[in-house]
Amino acid sequence: MLAYCQNCGAKTQAPLERCGRCSFDPDRTEDCALRAIYLSTARFEDPGAAADYEADLHEMARAIRRGDEIEFDELELERLRGRIKVVKRSTLSATILRTLIRTAIPGIIFLALLWAIRYFVNSLD
Repeated sequence: MLAYCQNCGAKTQAPLERCGRCSFDPDRTEDCALRAIYLSTARFEDPGAAADYEADLHEMARAIRRGDEIEFDELELERLRGRIKVVKRSTLSATILRTLIRTAIPGIIFLALLWAIRYFVNSLD
């Protein structure tokens, strides 16, 4: 994965990782996070598209290092915002499901044990 810092143009390990050169934290706001993802190959699912984007990324990083203003495609930022919302929703759904399973299964087992004990006690009569 290729990613660059939106503040200084340095190469980073991952889009949302703090920059090793200037210590910029792209995860501090949603807009910063979106721009960080925009400045990485992580925004593409297709490896071919990501590879094609690398030359553009190198040029954007050079422009940032020169102090030039980068223009972000607003439609692409909105697409990325939508993808992040889907991921957050699915992560929330998975968390809720795990919580329900962790609490429901022990409860069901407990009720089944109570029923079995009652059945056993009633069968002794």
